[in-house]
Amino acid sequence: MDTTEITNSIPAYATAAALVEANYPGQFPRQMPIELILDWEAREIRVETRNSDIQGTTYYRWHGRESAFSLPSSVDASALREWVQGEIIPMAQSLFDAYSCEWDGSNHVGRFLDEDGDEKDTFDEMAAISQALEDDAPTTENGGLYDPGDWFGPAHGQIKAELSALDSEEAVEAYAAEQISVAESECVVFDGDAEEYLMDLWREARAEADEED
Repeated sequence: MDTTEITNSIPAYATAAALVEANYPGQFPRQMPIELILDWEAREIRVETRNSDIQGTTYYRWHGRESAFSLPSSVDASALREWVQGEIIPMAQSLFDAYSCEWDGSNHVGRFLDEDGDEKDTFDEMAAISQALEDDAPTTENGGLYDPGDWFGPAHGQIKAELSALDSEEAVEAYAAEQISVAESECVVFDGDAEEYLMDLWREARAEADEED
């Protein structure tokens, strides 16, 4: 039984939306799934963004040497490391300590053994970790992955009016930078070019103004 310290390899992310990224084209959900990886073999916890339907299941995971748990799409990356250190590592400690890698005649496979060396039932402990991640992981109230049109759409009329008052592409670029900064402060990650979306909206506003003249 290995009782060495469990390594928390989750970075101290600077922003809450650091783990938000687009999935592969045509895939659902639109946002790439976020997983907490408990690497039993390495006694390590880390986080990954991964579409297992496309990227497949690794040999290592297939043979039980690590497990992947889903994290909420709105997980606050900047708070994740500290939360896992205080909440998940204590919950997973007994599983890490019970882990053993054994040769089954064909492969090295991960197993969990009790004090007598018999197979340990881990269902309840694994389920408790999954439930904690679903219910208690730190999350953001807003934000996520947005198409620029979906994010700016509710204020479309106001934004278009503000853009119509601008007289150059440089001014639009500055306006777009300000709007993108506001969105980022609300943990929004754009799946698409937000600046180009606003530039097209500005051109549309100018064309409408010219028609009216």
